[in-house]
Amino acid sequence: MLSRIIDETSNVLRADGYLPGLRLNDLPEVLFPFREEDIAARESFRYFNRDAAHLTLEDLHEFASYFDKLRAGMDISEEALSLHVIDNVGLVDPSSGAPTAYRYGGGTFRARTLNEPIGRESLYIQEEMHDAGAVLFFVWKLSFFEGKEMRDRYYRDLMILSGFFGHQCSLLASNRGIKGTVFAGLSPIEFYSVFQNSEDEIPIFAFAIE
Repeated sequence: MLSRIIDETSNVLRADGYLPGLRLNDLPEVLFPFREEDIAARESFRYFNRDAAHLTLEDLHEFASYFDKLRAGMDISEEALSLHVIDNVGLVDPSSGAPTAYRYGGGTFRARTLNEPIGRESLYIQEEMHDAGAVLFFVWKLSFFEGKEMRDRYYRDLMILSGFFGHQCSLLASNRGIKGTVFAGLSPIEFYSVFQNSEDEIPIFAFAIE
């Protein structure tokens, strides 16, 4: 077993990456508009209160728009990666009356169809994330990566990139004085159970904000 794990890990490390040659320092400065004090002030905030949430729809659009610019600037297509939001406080649709899931694209939040309502015990291992005003999460489309071998090869990079997007969201929150935290994200089993037509997707990492 141990030999097999070591061998498979070595194979992955020797494989080409999803974004070969990418250097973050080569990206336009507009994609990294943060100050040293934003980095220094960043902190993990976990105990949210929906009643105290001061997040606005404008804030939500700002996070989503920044993500889109960053994704495009890194030459990652929207076909491969998209931002999704679970809106717990009715920012997108005040009449929703329940947590609602959206996919962001083209400057718009579009509701996703769910198999069942999002409940206190669904989607997250960390139950307290349901108390956040909204949860942003990053969804990769598996069919973009042709074949199982390619999926396995690139999974490490997808983890790194998703973590990076979460980190950048945390810097934007720090810059705007908004409380939030990066966390492990949605449980894939729960994701496939709750979200319709999700078989070709995988969520990796998330960012919760109050």
